[in-house]
Amino acid sequence: MTAPPSPLPPGHHLRHARPDDLAAVTALLAATDVAWFGVAETDEAETAEAWARPRFDLAADAWVVEDGAGAMVGYVDVWDEDPHVDFTVDTYVLPGRPRRIERTLLEVAEARAREHLALAPPGAAPVLHTIRAGTDDEGRALLAATGWRHVRTFLRMGVDLPAGPPAPT
Repeated sequence: MTAPPSPLPPGHHLRHARPDDLAAVTALLAATDVAWFGVAETDEAETAEAWARPRFDLAADAWVVEDGAGAMVGYVDVWDEDPHVDFTVDTYVLPGRPRRIERTLLEVAEARAREHLALAPPGAAPVLHTIRAGTDDEGRALLAATGWRHVRTFLRMGVDLPAGPPAPT
């Protein structure tokens, strides 16, 4: 039997995500984007697309954390990108909220991935992976403290282009 997840801050509770959470989850993801990257990159269509991935079951693979006022302050989903072997874990905690929320979310995602282990092909080496913004020092420290290890770095690069190409002649 799996141990219960780490306790949340007083007044907070964990539950599975529901379809009617789409707008609130998207707003949480967008707030995290702004904190990490300076701009929101997530919209409801993108969140809905993620929830429609093959083998993804919102009622079993995604959780939210709400505070005592009912505001959504945390979200995680886990998806077996390669069935029962390669898992993507995405965690988000509203900026300024306690990071122990993320610890709980990571624990429920890891427990969900463990449920797949019996179905993994013989000899497979199941792996979980997640991303963390380079600007999120606290999040990267939490991952390291809970057994995750840094594997690779991706850089986000951009350039401002002029208004557009010249008019055709």
